[in-house]
Amino acid sequence: MQRLESRNLNVLFSVTMVLVMVLVIVMLVWRVQGSVKQFDDFQNQMMQKQAQVTATDISELVASIRNRMVAISLDDFFLKDFEEFKSVEPLQEALQARLKNYFPEMFAFSIADKHGEPLAGDVNMLVGDICRADLQHTADLLDQKKTDELYEPWIHPQPDGYHFDMMFPARAFGETLVFFMSFKADLLQNALNQKVFTEHTIYLLRVDKPGLIEVAQQGVRNTLTRDFYLTELEQALISARVPVDGTRWEVAVLANPAVRSEFIDENIQDTLMLFSVFAVFWSLLFLFGLYEENRKGRLMSYLHHLSSHDALTELANRRFLYSAFKESLSNKRFAGELAGLLYLDLNDFKPINDEYGHEVGDELLKLVAKRLLACSRQHDVVARVGGDEFVVLLNHLGQEKEQALHALNEAKTRFSLHLEPEYNINTLHLNAQASIGLALLEDESSSLDALLKEADEKMYEAKVRFKQAR
Repeated sequence: MQRLESRNLNVLFSVTMVLVMVLVIVMLVWRVQGSVKQFDDFQNQMMQKQAQVTATDISELVASIRNRMVAISLDDFFLKDFEEFKSVEPLQEALQARLKNYFPEMFAFSIADKHGEPLAGDVNMLVGDICRADLQHTADLLDQKKTDELYEPWIHPQPDGYHFDMMFPARAFGETLVFFMSFKADLLQNALNQKVFTEHTIYLLRVDKPGLIEVAQQGVRNTLTRDFYLTELEQALISARVPVDGTRWEVAVLANPAVRSEFIDENIQDTLMLFSVFAVFWSLLFLFGLYEENRKGRLMSYLHHLSSHDALTELANRRFLYSAFKESLSNKRFAGELAGLLYLDLNDFKPINDEYGHEVGDELLKLVAKRLLACSRQHDVVARVGGDEFVVLLNHLGQEKEQALHALNEAKTRFSLHLEPEYNINTLHLNAQASIGLALLEDESSSLDALLKEADEKMYEAKVRFKQAR
């Protein structure tokens, strides 16, 4: 029983330590997940802020150009050269000189009539078919007086000159003309890279053509070595998008998976290091705890053994015998199994003890105990209840009285015969036969003391017969 309790304590300690380990692992996993979530939230906020800041910068760039163009287009004296010059080249040179003062970033310019036909422009006349279509569209809007729907800028894919156009109405000859200017798309790339504070990818995309790249951080569309449209995977990575006011553009920030992976890897490495340190201490504590529990278990078992066994012979003592007798009563009560006991007293033990000393007497008692154990059954209990007095509690003798008495008498004969041979102690050859009395447990109300008394009386009768026979 004590061994079972000790084993249960070891199991309880082991389960507790395993639960602690599982709890720590769960907490560390929760810590990693929490850190990753905080990181994701922070990165999302940063990407949203990056998109907002970049969109604002591009919007301010476009607004700056637009405001200057509006100011010029409303100046009646600015286009007076149309009336003073009749040839195109002097007009062209004069306008270009004036415009460069206001628009140093200008790439090309043109002025068209109300039907969208160019009247004058830069030297190279870099007005492509798409630009002409936009001129015509703008002229149509002006003709319909839909000035609130004026053309919004977007990048024209002209070889060696990717640019975006700005168009506004202008007054000359008493007529409304289309004032047209082109700007290199590199301006947008510079704005895209002007205030970068994230490690994620920034694109300027078309709103009306989802996924079409206008400008990337690496360059304008014509300098890119990749496809002009974002892939489905890239579009799924868009974490922030902000439209640019007054344009057909939006700033999109794509989450860089490498940033998140690097953070997770570092977090996992830190967690593994922390777990490794904990695992070392946990292992040491676990081993030390098992050692202590085993030591305590062995100590408790030893103390229990001392409290329930005879110190000299290692047989059960009277206390253990009482406990075992309760089990015998339970077997009788629930299974109808009869039990009995033998009460043994060694003959002539006192003379041996007096003549050869207590050491020889103690050794003789040990040898007797070994013989009693050798001829007892597994479920029997052999106990020492006095100096040279022993009791054997025999269980499972049967359910019938005659059967039980027969088994009890057979056991008496067996023990008696087993104790008859001489005992060799050093050079001594000693005899230690026993007088044996027996008692049968028939009544559930019987007590151990009553049975011991009954068996003791029968043993005493046997001892008297032994002395008379001598």
